[in-house]
Amino acid sequence: MRQPRLYIGLLALVLLIGYWLSRSASPDDFDSYSFILALEQFDIGLQQPQPPGFPVYVAVGRVFHTLIPDPLDALTTLSAVTGVLAALMLGWLAHQHQRRVDIVLAVMAIFAFNPISWLNSGKALSDIPGLALSLAALASLWAARRESRWLLPGMLLLGLSLGTRPQANIPGMLLAVWLAWDMLRQHQWQRLIIAGAVLLAAILVWLVPTAHLSGGLTNYRALIDAHSEHVWRSDSLFGAGPVTATALTARLKDFVETFTVPVL
Repeated sequence: MRQPRLYIGLLALVLLIGYWLSRSASPDDFDSYSFILALEQFDIGLQQPQPPGFPVYVAVGRVFHTLIPDPLDALTTLSAVTGVLAALMLGWLAHQHQRRVDIVLAVMAIFAFNPISWLNSGKALSDIPGLALSLAALASLWAARRESRWLLPGMLLLGLSLGTRPQANIPGMLLAVWLAWDMLRQHQWQRLIIAGAVLLAAILVWLVPTAHLSGGLTNYRALIDAHSEHVWRSDSLFGAGPVTATALTARLKDFVETFTVPVL
């Protein structure tokens, strides 16, 4: 087992060096600016960052910022590190199915050298850190199907991941529901209650201070609703008014560029 671990470690080292050397030299879009501002002043009302605030991502970003004075360097380094972590978590998932180092390395490489993964692993954005944490939660919960010791770490990671990038957690949430149903079916009440308590505690760790800084849970929800309405009007085909041929063509072009090309 020592030699396979060496191969995986070497690949991770190559990825870390490559990601770090190819980091963005400037903020890539508006979200990058909002995250940089949030490192100094976390205020969702000022779009620092935009709702829901990504509080866990900002918190980890501040840890990196204490070590790296330049905020852009701090966030891009965070993306580089978590890009490697995301690849390792996918490798762990692969290992749970096929305990072969060639398959683990292939899965890691396919993901890590994909242009979309590579580019995002050098940006000051929450995409890759959120993906890494959601994959860690997913891998832990998948392992919990056979080894119960991974259940609580998986629930903890899932709760924290919801405060990093919520939309990356659909597979993890579905798996958590499946595990909960399985425990309920087997009448494992104590295990189910403890797992639920860990998940709730991990959510409250970031939700309570975020809601407090936003002026209360009601105001926090209002900020999220207002931002969601803005996104619906500006980004949704059906929220932008009557659906015309020109609008439909433009949206179809956007879909091809932002979905089909990365998938291919």
